[in-house]
Amino acid sequence: MQDGFVPVHFVPTHIVTWGGWVDDPSRNSWKDIIVVVPGNPGVTAYYVDFLDALYRDLKIPIWLIGHAGHEIVLKNRK
Repeated sequence: MQDGFVPVHFVPTHIVTWGGWVDDPSRNSWKDIIVVVPGNPGVTAYYVDFLDALYRDLKIPIWLIGHAGHEIVLKNRK
């Protein structure tokens, strides 16, 4: 799992991925990908455990895309 904030129309948007990151050059060769857009309020943390298990079972790249501006950007994230 990898996560970070990516600007979408200049708004920090929380992205969480399994099986490759947004700028991963191998993404062009992926046959399948699961894209998850959470329901309102668009907070990604609620879905992480479920998507961890889903990725372990399916081995298909998964991208979880939070609602733009709905999560606080933490400066000292690792």
